[in-house]
Formats: sequence, structure tokens, C-alpha cells
Amino acid sequence: MTFIVGHSPWHADLGLLDFAAQLARVEGESLRVVVVVPDAWPTPVAGDTDRDYQLWSAQQGSEGVAEAERVLADRSPDVNAEVIWKPGRSVPRVLLAQAEEHGATLIIVGSARHGP
Repeated sequence: MTFIVGHSPWHADLGLLDFAAQLARVEGESLRVVVVVPDAWPTPVAGDTDRDYQLWSAQQGSEGVAEAERVLADRSPDVNAEVIWKPGRSVPRVLLAQAEEHGATLIIVGSARHGP
């Protein structure tokens, strides 16, 4: 089995990755860290700004993946983890789809940036 972890490329709090790795270690599970970035609009926009937005979004996803991989390799090299990025219009929807696709037993997410 595996745990799905929602990792944001825009939050500086990396404690979620530490927490997820600790849970995975204790439970003997693997992690699938998912960086969800905004998806492009379903219809093309004049001036090809959609392409620029898709490129920006892909860059954000790639940077989020690199950051999560670096943190996990440095802090939790003993935990089996796969880090990916996915575009989507709804973070919860993408994480739920990943959980269903991979038979996850747990979804781990952090708090909102401005949450109490």
C-alpha cells in the first residue's frame, strides 16, 4: 500500500514531508508525493497565453518535485517515495484520483498558508 501526500510548490513549510515520511516509516508504507499545479483552460486563448501558462505551471510542478525529492533524500533516505506533479483544477480531486488509482490507505495534506 501507499500514502498519498499533497505537496504544494508554493508553501515553504516542509514539515509535511517530514511528517509523512515518519508515518510511512512507522507503518512500513511507501509515499507517493503529488504536487498539484493549475491546469490550463480547456479552450485556447487568443495570443497563445495559454501555452505560456502551461509552461509556467509545468515549471512550478517540476520545481516542486525537485524540492520534495531533495528534502526526502536528505531527511528520509530510508523511505520509499515517488514524487510526481499533476495538473488539475481541484487539488482535492487530483489527490483523491491518485489515491483511488494507487490503492492508497491514507491521504496526507497540510494546512492552508494562512490557516490558524
